[in-house]
This record gives sequence, C-alpha cells and structure tokens, in this order.
Amino acid sequence: MKQLLLATLLFLSIFASAQNQRVRFESDAQIPLSEIFRQIEGQTNMTIAYNENSIDTGRIVSVSAGDKTLGEVMNRVLAGTGMTIKIQGNIIALVQESKEHEYTGVVKDAIAPIVGAVLTVQGSNTVAMTDIDGKFSVKAKEGSILKVSILGYNEVEIILGSKFNNIDITLTEDTQLLDEVVVVGYGTTKKVNLTGAVSVIKADELEDRSALSVSRMLQGSVPGLNITNRSGRPGQAATINIRGLNSINGGSPLILIDGAEGDLERINPADIESISVIKDASSAAIYGARASFGVILVTTKVGADKNGKPVVRYSGRAGFTSPTTSTDFETRGYYSAWINDSFYRTYQGLNYTSYSPEDYYQLWIRRNDKVEDPSRPWVVEQNGEYKYYANFDWYNYLFNNLRPTHEHNVSVQGGTKHLKF
Repeated sequence: MKQLLLATLLFLSIFASAQNQRVRFESDAQIPLSEIFRQIEGQTNMTIAYNENSIDTGRIVSVSAGDKTLGEVMNRVLAGTGMTIKIQGNIIALVQESKEHEYTGVVKDAIAPIVGAVLTVQGSNTVAMTDIDGKFSVKAKEGSILKVSILGYNEVEIILGSKFNNIDITLTEDTQLLDEVVVVGYGTTKKVNLTGAVSVIKADELEDRSALSVSRMLQGSVPGLNITNRSGRPGQAATINIRGLNSINGGSPLILIDGAEGDLERINPADIESISVIKDASSAAIYGARASFGVILVTTKVGADKNGKPVVRYSGRAGFTSPTTSTDFETRGYYSAWINDSFYRTYQGLNYTSYSPEDYYQLWIRRNDKVEDPSRPWVVEQNGEYKYYANFDWYNYLFNNLRPTHEHNVSVQGGTKHLKF
C-alpha cells in the first residue's frame, strides 16, 4: 500500500513538473497545429503522440508571443477538439476526452417494475429515480459505477459499458431486513408479519448524526415524520407531527420510553437501542384516543454487555453558536431616539420619548462621540431631572456573538447522567 501511494505521488509530481515547463513563442501568429507541436517538441525535448485520424493537425491556431507553461499552451490549442493530454515520462499523449452518455433502462424485481428506486453514479452528484413504469434515464461516463437502491431490496452496483439503452436491472428482496424484530404496543413481532405502518430506526443510524437532541436526529430518517424547529433559540424543543395535521386543535404524538410516557428532548441519544414510529390508526386500538396523533416507542439499551458485565459510556460535544440575524443595531443616541419617535408618532400621533428640540440638539452634537467628552457629558441634570444623551452599544455589551455550547453524556449500567451547559 505504501509503495502504491509513493508511486502515485511520484507520478503526480512528474506530471505537474512537465506541465509547468515553459514554452516561448517569438511573436503573435496563426500557424498550423502541426507546427505548434514541432516547436513544443523542440523546446521541451518531449514527444507528442497522437492518432492522426483523431485530430486535424492542419487546423490553424492563434498563438501569442511570450512565455507560457506547457499545460496552458496545450489546453489552448486543443480547445474544441475533444482531446486532452496525458503525460508519461517524456511522452505527451493526446487522448480522447471521456464523454457522458445517456443510459436508459428498467429496474424491476422478480414480479414487476419497481417505482421510486434511487440511482446514483459513484463519484458524482448525479441522482435519478425510476418512474411509475420502473424506467430510468441517467447521464454518466462509460466505465462509471451505477448504484441502485430502495428500501426492502438489496443494493446493486453495475458498471456502465457501451450499451446505452434497454438496460435491465433486477433487485432481490432483503429478507434479512424483513426478519428484524419490531416493537409494537402488545409486544414484538417480525417486520415481515407486520400489518401496520411502522418505521424502525436503529441506534447505529443515529450515531453519526450531529445534533443536541433526539428529535433533531430523527429529521429525514422516517417517512411521514415531520419535525419543525419553531425558533433558533438554544434549548427550544422541536415540534413533532406524524403524517400532517390531525386535528384543528393541534396535537402531538404519544411518546413512550420503555413503556412510560416521556420527552425526546430529555433522553440521552447514546442510550437509545431503537425507535419505532407507529403512523396509522391501528395504534389507537392499543393506546386509546391519545394515540390518534401517532405513537413513538423508544427502547433504551441495557447497562451491561452479553456477559452481564457493567458498561460505562461517555460522549462529549462542543461547538459555537452565533446569531442568525444581523446585530448591527443603531447605537447613536440621536438616531435611536429619532427613529423611535418617527414611527411612534405615525402610529399614535405623539412621540415615544419626551425629548424636546433642545434635547435633540444635545443628542446631535454628541452623535459621533465614541466615548464621553467631559465638555459635553452624556448625563445632564436639569431642574432635578436627568437627561440621557449617550451613545452606547448595549447589545454587544450584554451578549457575545460567539457562544460556546457543550454537552456531556455519561451512561452507567443503564442509568444516565445528561449534562448540558
């Protein structure tokens, strides 16, 4: 492995060095591509290799005088030819650029086409989905790896070749997934025997999610589970809804943690073994009317391993939060008072403050003072009344824009100490 890495680094170094060689043209000119190749070979002591049927060497190309790197010159003269360079030793090979092709076909199982299968091209951002007939269309380069996946089926990877149309991809059912045990109200059952609409999230699916609460970890992991953050205020609980609005009076799902009603915001994510979300009306037959908004069942881990030995788990997280809105508030006394009075006078017909024209003049002459000038103090006493003429940034005096946040979770034999500060 180390030898392969060193060879790769050496190749990249040689490639970069060759591309950075200097090539000079004496004057601006329009000359054939073959003459440009001849001059490059003479100045760099390298040989340009190409297929004469792939490129027109008689094509006239404009060059400008001066020093340029080999890479700049080759990219300029090969523009529009569909060719690129590959340097190996003292050979500059002109090769055809890999083009994207449109691949079409059908994704199906043993019985019928599969609707909604997701197709991704490895190493790119290309994503496609099968339509109602199981058909797909995706653009990719020849030799790319196409991944096909959908819940309940084993993922398939195929190498795209020279066949562009009528590609048949057959998926097989994930029987291991159907054998998983699902927690329901009256006990447990296998997923293959389950008739209600239940989604299950395992602990390993939540491990890599960076969030301070379980509710935020569940975002995007369960179809039909809508989690809304009502505000950006630290510690603000999220709103949970299953399958849209259930009542004009609102309502939230019933949350049971090991059989007892609880709050997802107060449970340590590291203690969760699995979460089952019951989304249909069958839950009401077990839990009553309270379950009409859906049920979320949380099963926690035990505090010991398979041999009965106690297990201690610790996880910690630190970060910084900052305001999501601008905090560049008006800090000058004159403009602060004037803006308040202007808006309040339009609304109520009178000023918000009790400042007189003389007070506004005093505010005006102090408007650019960063610190208090002894010749014009910020607080003035007149007839037993105090007048305040200061310029002061109260927000940044009271708050920090960057606020550190920490969370520490310690689990000992099933008991949890959850510290957040």
